[in-house]
Amino acid sequence: LTLDGDVVGTPYYMAPEQAKGHSGKIDIRTDIYALGATLFHMLTGRPPFEGDTAPVIMTKHIREKVPQANRFNMEVSEAATRLVAKMMAKERSQRYQTGEELAEALERILAGDESAARRLASRPSSSNSRNPAISNARIPARRVTCEVSSRNTSDWRK
Repeated sequence: LTLDGDVVGTPYYMAPEQAKGHSGKIDIRTDIYALGATLFHMLTGRPPFEGDTAPVIMTKHIREKVPQANRFNMEVSEAATRLVAKMMAKERSQRYQTGEELAEALERILAGDESAARRLASRPSSSNSRNPAISNARIPARRVTCEVSSRNTSDWRK
C-alpha cells in the first residue's frame, strides 16, 4: 500500500488484507501469504487464483477458498499442500505467525516428517504454542525464501 492508501503489488500473490486496502493489517503474515501463493505457483505451474483483470484476481483472494496444490499437480505431497494452505489462510490468525514457525514446518517437510508437518499445519498459530527453542531462533526471512527457491520441486513430491 502507498501512503495514500493505493493498493500496490502483484494481484496473483496478494493477501486478502492487502487486496482490501487494510494498511493497518499488513505485517509478516501478509508476506507469508504472498510466499505461500508463490510456492503454490512453483509447485503447480499456475497462480492460485486467475482472472482477466487485477480486481477479479484480488476478489478471488478475498472470497474464494484456497485451492489445493495437489489437485493441480498430483505429485505435490499432502504435507506441502497443507503447508501452502496454512500459509494462504484467509484469516491472518490462521497462518504461520512468524518466519520461524514457517521455517520449522518447511524443515520438517523437507526432512520427510509428514506427521509432524500435519501437526504443524493443523495447530493454531500463536506465540504460546511455538517450541521455545525454535521461537528463540533468529531465522532471517531470506533463509526461508532461499530454502523454498533453492529446492527442486521434486523434493516436495513424495
